[in-house]
Amino acid sequence: AMGLTPDTPLAALWSWGRAMRFLDGPDEVHLRSIARAELARARASAGSTSAYLQRQLEQATPVQTLLLLLDGALKFTLQAKEAITRQDVAARHAMNARAIEIITYLLSQQDPAQAQPHEKAGVASLQRILSYILRQQLKVDFANSVEVCDDIAMRLRQLRAGFASLQPSSNVVAAPNNTADAAPRPLAAMA
Repeated sequence: AMGLTPDTPLAALWSWGRAMRFLDGPDEVHLRSIARAELARARASAGSTSAYLQRQLEQATPVQTLLLLLDGALKFTLQAKEAITRQDVAARHAMNARAIEIITYLLSQQDPAQAQPHEKAGVASLQRILSYILRQQLKVDFANSVEVCDDIAMRLRQLRAGFASLQPSSNVVAAPNNTADAAPRPLAAMA
């Protein structure tokens, strides 16, 4: 009976889905533009590290850029968790929205139909993982749950570790930590 009122998640999903239609084009260009926007936000608060961050982005490979985006989603998820413990609803929503923006973008870039035949299964699997993470992120705002944030953080760390294994070990930076890490569960348990 509520339909598309702002009181239901359907309205927000509809709005995000519509906005994502404008994000088409080469993956590398979009990954870099999203990463640049995130680094610009970080630069405002980073001070002396801004030159380092800019250089890191300009020299990043597509996989390294993906790792930076996953790090950003993980960082915002952990900040949303901290906001929940402080009972700061506005901060939780703001940080979770930024994490959702990153994961929604990454999900919009996954199209098994456009993948090479040998890549289709991997792209479909990544699409399922990102969809699960996105569903969990939507639960953060509705359930206000630290446990949901922990589950998201664990999944993002697992996903990041998988992509980090594609890089030489000297080029990989560790993911953000959290003091309340849960024991990892297999990614296949998400479906």
